[in-house]
Amino acid sequence: MVLGFALVCSYVPYVSAADEATAKPSDVPRSAGHGEVFGAIDVAVASSQYTSTELGSTTNITGSLAARAFFRGVREDHGPRTWLPFLQRTSSVTVRGSTGGFWAEPVRNFARPYTGTRASVGVDVDAYVLPELAVFGGFAYAQASQSNLAVPRHFGWAQAGLGLRIGDNRINASYTHQLVVLGGELQPTRLGVLTLDDQVLLDDQLALSGFVSVLDSGAEAGGSVTYYLTEGIGIYTGGAGGRAAFLATNANTAYTAYRGFGGVAFWLGRFVRIEPNYTLSVSTDGPYTTVQHAGSLGLLVRIP
Repeated sequence: MVLGFALVCSYVPYVSAADEATAKPSDVPRSAGHGEVFGAIDVAVASSQYTSTELGSTTNITGSLAARAFFRGVREDHGPRTWLPFLQRTSSVTVRGSTGGFWAEPVRNFARPYTGTRASVGVDVDAYVLPELAVFGGFAYAQASQSNLAVPRHFGWAQAGLGLRIGDNRINASYTHQLVVLGGELQPTRLGVLTLDDQVLLDDQLALSGFVSVLDSGAEAGGSVTYYLTEGIGIYTGGAGGRAAFLATNANTAYTAYRGFGGVAFWLGRFVRIEPNYTLSVSTDGPYTTVQHAGSLGLLVRIP
């Protein structure tokens, strides 16, 4: 198995003076040197184990690295520390990368075990053009190789969306399109993913989120809840489920999938956050069932 990290850098979009003039007092930036944070580095390592009645078992290990930069400094203020960029309506750009590998032990008619590697890079932008309106989007590219396939597979994604802010609530509508190249040939265009999601912070202590997505041959919906014991400690849980053609490499097969997750995010002082997470996923396709156990450990470091 292969484990590694991709180095990334970032750039931040311009926020006009009109935005500052119409922002609420807590949104007006102060000069540098007053406890402000201008970016963050997020590193994560994840491991998962698939068990399928059709395909056998697969073990995955993945490492990721993301760098986010803010146009203006994020100040220490009341409210959960993780939510401060959101509460202060701070525009940002994130550049990310990941790499990893897997080991599969198939059953049935497969000849022998096989291995694979994958890597991806991407850029995401979230910019407030008005205090009540944000535009966001991004693109990503990934390549995957398997020892039992002669030609690597290539994937591309592009996303665009709008976000509406109402107090500490934000409603997003977005569309994500995907391109797939298999065996050197571009696959037929499929319906992308249309998503409507919402996130809100209540009384600086309870965070709620939910989404509905429409995609090939079906839909998916889910949500989460986070309770903040303090401004630096949050416990969360959530889940999602639906039926659709989720796999990018098989547009003709719709299956049912559910997942539940939980974790805790806690800050060690103002600049370091640690976040362990566990996810259980179950999918069914006719008589076949796949169960996945996934664990991850994230480390975020804020840049003053």
